[in-house]
Parts: sequence; structure tokens; C-alpha cells
Amino acid sequence: MNNKNILSIDKQVFVLYYLVMVNIMELEKIKGIGDKSKTLLSSLGITDVESLIEYYPFRYNQYKINNINEASDGEDVIIIGKIDSVPIVRFIKAKLNTVNFRMFTNGKIVNISIFNRAFMKNNLVPGKLITVMGKYNEKRNTIVANNIILNGVLDGSIESVYHLTNGLTNKQLSKYIFNGFEICNEVNDNIPEYLIEKYKFIDK
Repeated sequence: MNNKNILSIDKQVFVLYYLVMVNIMELEKIKGIGDKSKTLLSSLGITDVESLIEYYPFRYNQYKINNINEASDGEDVIIIGKIDSVPIVRFIKAKLNTVNFRMFTNGKIVNISIFNRAFMKNNLVPGKLITVMGKYNEKRNTIVANNIILNGVLDGSIESVYHLTNGLTNKQLSKYIFNGFEICNEVNDNIPEYLIEKYKFIDK
């Protein structure tokens, strides 16, 4: 066999290996990712499983749950409780609305007000357990919320926060990344072994 034939076989093997690897690493292999999700992820520079699992958060939120009975006026609070009334949506002007409802937490009724969350109305049903983050106004017994999570969170729990694009939520992206790790058998670690050992880094 001459050198030309050997090179030809090597090229075929390389192409076959490449195609197999690409097939394994395609985003479609991840549960929940379809054409629309792929387009959204692509706008963030995520084109395959490797770039997905290496898409890092820009910050982390740690949830320290407050007791509303101990909150001070003007304090930023995170509270867990159940919705106590049907939410009322008020449209102030184009692209500006408020959602208002009552919430029962730690034996107390508190008013919740949040801007531009009209799309959440159908999910904010009486009796549902939610987490509210915002600033407490003691005089009005109102929390002006900046975020509402549609379930209770654990005290001290940590949430990864990612840069997103319109149509993609932090929860969805976190789930895609988690599912990506489940199908990815091996992740390349770019940190030299001696640094991992020296600083006790957790490997990928």
C-alpha cells in the first residue's frame, strides 16, 4: 500500500470520527431542545453541547428567606407564602402594567405589587406557593417586587444567573445545561493538572 492510499484511509477515518463526534454533541440530542430553542441558543453563541455546558453564569443568587414580621421599612426581602387573592392587572400605558395581589406569609397578609408581569397572571392563582423578592414598604404593608418565582425556594439555596435572550428563561437554560451534562461522557478540562492539585479545584 503506497503513502497516498494510507493518507486517503487516514482522512476517511478522521472524517468518520468527526461525524460521529458531531452527531454525539448535537444540541438536538438534549431533551427539550428543538429548532426554536436552537435558534435562541445560537444567538448566545451556543451551537453544540460543549459550548452549552461551558456557558457560565455571570453571577449567583443566594436566597436568604425573611420573616415579614421582622422586616424593616425599605428593606430588600425574600419571602415565601401563598397567594391570597386573584391578581389584578392594570395597564398604565403602552409597555407598562402592574400586577397586584395579596399574599399570606408567616401568619400575615401582605400586598404584592410588581411591574410588567401581566403575562404571569394565569399562573398566579390563589393558594399557590410562591417566592417574592422586592422592597418592603411598612406603612403600606406592600412589597414592590422585582421578581416572583412560581414555587418556594430553600433558605440558603444558590441559583445560577445567566445572560439570556428574549424568549429564553434562566430556568430553561439551567435545565438544558443540566441535561447536557447527562449526555456528555467527557468534558475537556483546560486547567493544568498541577494547578488543580495546588488549589484544590473541582474538575469539570
